[in-house]
Amino acid sequence: MSQLDSCQSIFGRAEFETIVNRAAFHIARTAFDHNMTIADMIGTGGLRDMGLRHANTIKRRARTYITTCIDPIARPEMDILLDRVISYLPRRCT
Repeated sequence: MSQLDSCQSIFGRAEFETIVNRAAFHIARTAFDHNMTIADMIGTGGLRDMGLRHANTIKRRARTYITTCIDPIARPEMDILLDRVISYLPRRCT
């Protein structure tokens, strides 16, 4: 995010924003693959001080990436993926 803020041209900012949004989507997809929420995944990475505010930023940027860069046919599936990593996933005991 700090590198995005340092972009000076409109073109550079737009291109870098796409990169940041794609990274946010990959974070969400990784959380989905590990059956975790975004906030839980951030917490396990030792970044507990980031909290829900950053998880919401990641969610918003991932949603923007889905809306602007994903094929319209695949969007519903990606929206479902994102919805699942946002809400609480109950842990199952074995």
